[in-house]
Amino acid sequence: MLPLDVGLSKWNQAIEGDKRARQSLWNPAWLPLFQDDRGALRVVPVSGNSGSILFADFVELPETVMEFSDLGDMAATLLKRWQAGAYRQGDHGDVLEDPRKVAALFREGDFAPVVIDTVLRDLADGSPEAQTQALVRMRTRLYPDAVAGLIRLLKGGSYQGRLYAAELLGDIGDRAAIGPLRNSAEHDPDPLIRGMAARSLKMPEA
Repeated sequence: MLPLDVGLSKWNQAIEGDKRARQSLWNPAWLPLFQDDRGALRVVPVSGNSGSILFADFVELPETVMEFSDLGDMAATLLKRWQAGAYRQGDHGDVLEDPRKVAALFREGDFAPVVIDTVLRDLADGSPEAQTQALVRMRTRLYPDAVAGLIRLLKGGSYQGRLYAAELLGDIGDRAAIGPLRNSAEHDPDPLIRGMAARSLKMPEA
């Protein structure tokens, strides 16, 4: 959780960044409350009737995703994750997360089954909004059933599809991805994708 002065500082940085870039990606009504280890923020609108907690990643703006309906929903969800062992306190008072346990809780809480092929299609070639929604869903759910489709994306022609597949296959951790990730780390024409595949390769191998 961000101290209020830090949250306001990040708000000001976002506003100033938009002014310098002469664009309007950041909504001035968003107050940053939390930041994860990727640098993405959870924000709450401080005007209007919505108290929803939004997931806001600077790379994906202006697209956002509603992660919790309100602060009460967020508190109840986080408590459930602590009780399930998805979060634990580290030796230095920090909070350590087991992403796969968190993803399993997300999958358990979903009301309807997901069509994996649709999510993968949006991930590779969807509109910016559909791509953002698909990426957040994949990052938060880490569907084991998506491994075969992600391997196909990793070998495909879509740059975004290959990049996201290289990331997600490492996070899911299925050993079936080791060979394709190694091939990508060595032979993909894009250096960013090669680096992401090399990073992800260490995770299932470990």
